[in-house]
Amino acid sequence: MTADLTLPLAGLHGSTVTWATSNAALVSAAGKVTRPAAGMPDGQVVLTATVCKGAAQQTKCLAIIK
Repeated sequence: MTADLTLPLAGLHGSTVTWATSNAALVSAAGKVTRPAAGMPDGQVVLTATVCKGAAQQTKCLAIIK
């Protein structure tokens, strides 16, 4: 991965999306990507999206290897 991610903050039908990250040193909850230093191994990050609409809420996890 060489560029920042565009993480949506709004979903269908007026829902909102919030993001969390398992490793902010590599990918922030805002999608900012920081590459490992040259010669360092790839990193792993899990981004968690929480989608809310009214009282309803659903969470999805996305694994990223960079």
